[in-house]
Amino acid sequence: PVQDIAAVPALAMAAEATSSINIGARVFCTGYRPAGILVKEAMTLDFLSDGRFELGLGAGWIRNEYEAMGIPFPSAGTRIR
Repeated sequence: PVQDIAAVPALAMAAEATSSINIGARVFCTGYRPAGILVKEAMTLDFLSDGRFELGLGAGWIRNEYEAMGIPFPSAGTRIR
């Protein structure tokens, strides 16, 4: 299913509301997140959470997410490459 909320602001809220648990999303899809922006967001979340951020990366597999953003859904090989 298409996700209803954006991961980065939700994780920032979780970092603020907690002090001992690690935070992270299942995975961040590299297919529709530019690498430089994702790195900066991950570094910021790690900083704001005092090192509690865990980064997971994936090639994307939910066609509906791509369609909801108006982004073409490439073949699996292209997404993984």
